[in-house]
Amino acid sequence: MRNLFSGLAQTQPQIDKARTALQSLVQKDTTGAVLYRLGGLAALEKKAEEALHYLQEAIFKKGGRFFETAPHDPAWRELRTNSRFQSLVSENTEISSITSH
Repeated sequence: MRNLFSGLAQTQPQIDKARTALQSLVQKDTTGAVLYRLGGLAALEKKAEEALHYLQEAIFKKGGRFFETAPHDPAWRELRTNSRFQSLVSENTEISSITSH
């Protein structure tokens, strides 16, 4: 399997450009989608704490169901075994299943 991070140095300019564009949208983000994507960029850069902070903020935004998406998103692959990541995902999955009944 090809390492997801093998081309990080070559793609850094695109990541930086995407981050700048997303940061300009944070104030208008009502669903957490922008925060989730910023977290994904941080995860790709192996900035675990920053990525998890963004994920937590995205999950707690009204309507944000990113706890369902993150476990399957390739950007978050390296963090899937992180205990904080697992906690964010599992706690919110449990809450969602309780409140949807």
